Amino acid sequence: MVLLRLASPLESHFGALAPMEPISHPSPFNSSYYIYQIKWDGVRLLAFFMSGQIRLQSRQGKDKTRQYPELQKLRDMIKCKEVVLDGEAVVMKAGQPNFPGIIERDFSRKESRIKNLQKKLPVTYCVFDLLYCDGLDATTFSLEKRQEILKNVFSSITPPIYLNENFLDGEILFREVVTRSLEGIVAKEKDSQYYLNRKSSCWLKIKNRQVLTAIVAGISLKQGRPNAIILGKYQDKELRYIGKVGAGLSQQVKRLLEDYLKELKEEKPELINPPILSEVIWLKPKLEVEVEFSEWTDKLLLRSPVFKRLLGERRVKEGGFKESRGYNPGSD
Repeated sequence: MVLLRLASPLESHFGALAPMEPISHPSPFNSSYYIYQIKWDGVRLLAFFMSGQIRLQSRQGKDKTRQYPELQKLRDMIKCKEVVLDGEAVVMKAGQPNFPGIIERDFSRKESRIKNLQKKLPVTYCVFDLLYCDGLDATTFSLEKRQEILKNVFSSITPPIYLNENFLDGEILFREVVTRSLEGIVAKEKDSQYYLNRKSSCWLKIKNRQVLTAIVAGISLKQGRPNAIILGKYQDKELRYIGKVGAGLSQQVKRLLEDYLKELKEEKPELINPPILSEVIWLKPKLEVEVEFSEWTDKLLLRSPVFKRLLGERRVKEGGFKESRGYNPGSD
């Protein structure tokens, strides 16, 4: 067992550490050397419990304690004197993780707004690992050993805290994740240590690719011809820029877009946060497309979007950030 000699005050403990990160894997699999956990669509947080206090830290090392006051309930559940936990803060809406919701919580600074959002967008802290417990550096233990200790850290577990379940069949779990439109799973080697400040192949993330209906807010051009679609999505009755997509656009679709340029051209963008582009034509927000993407970034942009199909005239007046998911083997 490795003892850590931690110095006061609490804010200095583990202050320079970043959590272990998974690498991408193309498809689900089964192996007796792994356990499998659900990957939640949230914000990564380390939770420090020392001297009767809870401090929350982002993966970038920023203090996030003020943003999530409801997670102070951890103090009443932990029966050890000093603990460092790893987990993910998630906002659930209609039974689904809502990434824009957790980003709104994470970026809030004013106490009055945080108090309001605490009611509007309550957070669940999904705990999945243990770094430290009562003088023991658990990062040197195997995952199985850490999970065993983690179960005994809590005297009770009630909302807003959730202890991630471990599953032995990755393929069955992934099929259930797809059915429930969740983000994906993480496969973790049972014998692996916890490697701070780095990505490791001991953890493999397997994503359930998302499909989203977006508004065509404009077309970016290359040498005067359509090159990519500027995408928008309604949030609180405002049309927000969420990225652009060029991958997957066929020549036939580009020709169709040229026809729409004449009919729907606008002088100014209707986006509240338009991107700065050198060659673009803005359009009236009347056209919808379906795109596939890997995940949302923390700036609420689509990561690795791919055009799927043109849907035509917009069917819904105001959307939001709701999306469906569909597994695409071989995609990140």
